[in-house]
Amino acid sequence: MAHIKIEHKLRFNFLRIFVLVFSIFIYGCENQRVTLVQGISPAYNENVVVAFFDEAEAQMETDDQRQILMRALDDMLRLSPNELRNKRYANYQLEPGKWTLAEVLTHYYYARTPIEFPELLIDDISSKNSKQAIKKALIHLQQTKQTQN
Repeated sequence: MAHIKIEHKLRFNFLRIFVLVFSIFIYGCENQRVTLVQGISPAYNENVVVAFFDEAEAQMETDDQRQILMRALDDMLRLSPNELRNKRYANYQLEPGKWTLAEVLTHYYYARTPIEFPELLIDDISSKNSKQAIKKALIHLQQTKQTQN
């Protein structure tokens, strides 16, 4: 009988320790901006915009879609965060005013890991590193357009 009580106490204590450790782990994850998975750019810890352009690949079917994406990138360089929050772009069917900036980026860029980042995008967009990454992406789109013509 004593053996059963000790075994029961050990299981109960192990369960309590497990729940405590798991709770600490979850709490720590909630306080991070982005949880990294193996293979994702380490820049996500610092700046979502830089990391996105570091690993994403532009994919569009028409020159009109390329123009929409280039306009969005140019807006990222010129407009304030509040203006970018309110700005809307044409969708795949070129219907004006349908997509937010984040939707344009996630529809016209392919990233290994899908990113949902509308607010982080706007928060990180004004840094010097973000502007450099955006300029690089815009120049790349302009160059690929010239080589296709």
